[in-house]
Amino acid sequence: MICEVMNSQAIPRLIDLNGGTFKGITAYPELIHGDIETQDLEKLGTFVRDMIGIGAIMPDENLEDYLRMAADLPERDEETSYMSAARQLEGAEKPQGSKGKKPNAAVNTKNDGAKEPQEPERG
Repeated sequence: MICEVMNSQAIPRLIDLNGGTFKGITAYPELIHGDIETQDLEKLGTFVRDMIGIGAIMPDENLEDYLRMAADLPERDEETSYMSAARQLEGAEKPQGSKGKKPNAAVNTKNDGAKEPQEPERG
C-alpha cells in the first residue's frame, strides 16, 4: 500500500516539481519494497539439512526454488539443474524393460517352483 501511494502520488509530484533536473525522463521511477527481514541462512540451512537427514522432507525442485529465493540466488536453470541431471541419469541407468528389478540378482528355483532371491556370486 505504501509503495502504491508513493508510486502514484509522491514520486510523480517530486519529479514534476524538479522538472529541470529530470529533463528527458520518459517514465517515473517506481518504489519497490523488499522483504521486511532477511532469512538467517545458517539456521535455515541447518534446519533443512536436519529435516532431510531424518527423512522428514526430500530435496526437490520446490525446495530448491524456495532456498534460492530465501538466499537471493538466481532462479534455477532447467538445463543445468542437478535435479534434472539426476533424473536423466536415473533414466539412463535403468535398462529398458527392467521395471525396477535389481541388476545381477540371481534366482534360485526350488523343486516346489517357488522362486527365492539369491545373492550374486562374487569374484
